[in-house]
Amino acid sequence: MGFGEIKRVETADIYLDIAIVRAKKKVSQLKIKGTRLDKIKTLEMTKFQVVRDVLTAKLDDILHTFPQVDELSPFYQKLVEYTIGKHNLVKELSKVNSTRGKIDRIFKRHSQEIKEVKEIRTSRKRRPILDKDSFQLKINKIKKVFYGRISSMMKTPNYRFLEKARRTIQSFPTIKSRYRQVAIVGFPNVGKSTLLSKLSGSTPEIAPYAFTTKSIMVGYVGDVQLLDSPGTLNRLDKMNDIELQALLVMKIVAEKIIYVFDLTEPYPIEDQIKLYERVKTFGKPVLVYLSKTDILPKEVVEEFSRKYRVFTDIEELKKNI
Repeated sequence: MGFGEIKRVETADIYLDIAIVRAKKKVSQLKIKGTRLDKIKTLEMTKFQVVRDVLTAKLDDILHTFPQVDELSPFYQKLVEYTIGKHNLVKELSKVNSTRGKIDRIFKRHSQEIKEVKEIRTSRKRRPILDKDSFQLKINKIKKVFYGRISSMMKTPNYRFLEKARRTIQSFPTIKSRYRQVAIVGFPNVGKSTLLSKLSGSTPEIAPYAFTTKSIMVGYVGDVQLLDSPGTLNRLDKMNDIELQALLVMKIVAEKIIYVFDLTEPYPIEDQIKLYERVKTFGKPVLVYLSKTDILPKEVVEEFSRKYRVFTDIEELKKNI
């Protein structure tokens, strides 16, 4: 199951409203025979059952469509840890599972209580009669306790956190194992997304300011999956979530890395070189691409190319990835 299949997580109140509306609709369609007590008991137990079925189904959607963190690849496990918090996600899913079980037990207990309600006979002027109000009061009390406990129990999980987690997980890139993985990395706004577009024909969001790329963008060329990493700065101890994603791509996923230099200096060239040297310590083959050569003096490009094996031609770069 892909991340896109994770069901949207609503609030507890929305789930409860859906359950109650469906319960009322269900009993409105019933035709029940028997005594007044039999009819009331059947109606209330039917409502209980519909409420239980709807709520447990909604909770099952959460449990069955969210990924099991421990079963994810190391890359996705790290992404979950850095962007959501593995412990937090596991804890909230555990609450959902616990809530599901408790709702089922509440249903069974109170349905049995409804089933056991009996008519009470009293005697007036030596004639036995039915006390029609006594069982109605008892059933109303059972209903109040049932819906109160169900409502309280449904509000145990943090649904807002789970919905935010769903959106975050669905933003993760799909790493396809049948492709070779090549990461495009470098400082923000040095031309990584432009390079991805030129190599693969994809059209990522490009703008003249740093951190345009909010997540890992994907393109393809031949049997290669290109991963345009969010802008990375040379500060491993102070990285934000976006930069940490880029680090994970480089260290865990990529088989090869394209490092992008920009000599127009949106960032000092000394810092770009330091980051390049750090990237090489990951033990992956690194190709150097020089961006924005159309606005650089020819002699500047030639001098830099003498220090590094630089690619400036897209077709030549394609042959080497």
